[in-house]
Amino acid sequence: MHAAPMQSETKRVEELERMLHEAREHAHAEELDDAQELQRQLGKPIVYGQVIQLRHLLTEMWLSASSTDAAELDAMNLNVSLVADSSRRTLPDAGARARSA
Repeated sequence: MHAAPMQSETKRVEELERMLHEAREHAHAEELDDAQELQRQLGKPIVYGQVIQLRHLLTEMWLSASSTDAAELDAMNLNVSLVADSSRRTLPDAGARARSA
């Protein structure tokens, strides 16, 4: 009676483990790509409009700029914070933000 639900649950666990393994492999490959790109770009000047990543050395956290939230002290500027992971949302660009009068 209970064999079918147990098999289904076992298959689901196996599928989740496979997905986790693939995600870890993908993350590792991305880390290697990031390290290679860092070495390639090291020493080159930053150009206007280029996407950049800024890392705080003491905390090893990443600077994150929100594209939707304004800064508390000046609503005409982006809200920035430090975050633990370097995801796409943490990538400010090296350009001026347009101000509306």
